[in-house]
Amino acid sequence: MKTKNLVKVLLLVMSLVAMSVAIIGCGSDDDDEVPVKKASIVGKWVFEKGITNGKTWLPTNACPAKKDYCEYFANGTLRWFAYDSDCGKVALDLKTWTIDGNTLIESKDDYTDIYTIKTLTESSMVLHWEKEYIGGKEILPDYYEDGKRDDITLYYRRIK
Repeated sequence: MKTKNLVKVLLLVMSLVAMSVAIIGCGSDDDDEVPVKKASIVGKWVFEKGITNGKTWLPTNACPAKKDYCEYFANGTLRWFAYDSDCGKVALDLKTWTIDGNTLIESKDDYTDIYTIKTLTESSMVLHWEKEYIGGKEILPDYYEDGKRDDITLYYRRIK
């Protein structure tokens, strides 16, 4: 009789422990903190659109036949390539980049942009612009240049 009761108590305790582990392990605290593999950002990316304060805007390219793009290199540098009105390719300033968790940091001299990586797959990347620093001073992301912080999300597509 005591053995049956002991087995029931052990089963009950094990069930409670299993449920506790399941509940704690399924918490949503870190759903926004998905670490990104640095190698997965390496490659060429075309800027597709931006959404600022709920309003969608599209990039303008000087050459209608070609799209400007950004290339992230494995050595931690990145460069934007634009096409002029004659469709000639122009290499813009070289920057550095690093990833820490789901944060992308891009820098050149005393200018730094900080983004949260919302999505990074083989074909798409979505960045939320968090902060901008110029000369060590924090500047608000201000797309409309009205002195107010703008909520800016940028959408990219990987190209070959």
